[in-house]
Amino acid sequence: MAYNSGTKLRKTQLSRAVRRNLKDKEQRLGRICRTIWAFTNPKGEHFIFASYTTGNFPKDRDRIVYVDSPEDAEYFISNYRWHKEEYTYQNEVFSIDIDGAKIIVVYKL
Repeated sequence: MAYNSGTKLRKTQLSRAVRRNLKDKEQRLGRICRTIWAFTNPKGEHFIFASYTTGNFPKDRDRIVYVDSPEDAEYFISNYRWHKEEYTYQNEVFSIDIDGAKIIVVYKL
C-alpha cells in the first residue's frame, strides 16, 4: 500500500507482518510504539518509522526543554526540513541516513 510521504499511520493500517515486527520490537525494547509514520524517498521506496517510548509518555516529553539559543542547549536536533546543508556542529551522537542522505541528526553541544 502506498502512502503520501509524512503520513501518520495507525497500527490497524499496517500489514500483519509489520504489526508483528512492531510488537516484537516493543518486547525487546521494553517500550511502547506510540507513533508510526510512512515516508517515500525520491526513488519511490517506502519506509515506515516508529517512535518507541516508555509507558510514561507525558513524563518523557517533559524531559525535553526548548531553548531560544544554541548556547543554552545541551543537544541540537534537526530533520533537515528547512536546512538542506550540513550543520557545523562537531559532536554528532545520532543520525538516520537513507541512501546517503541524513533525514535526522542529533548533536551534543
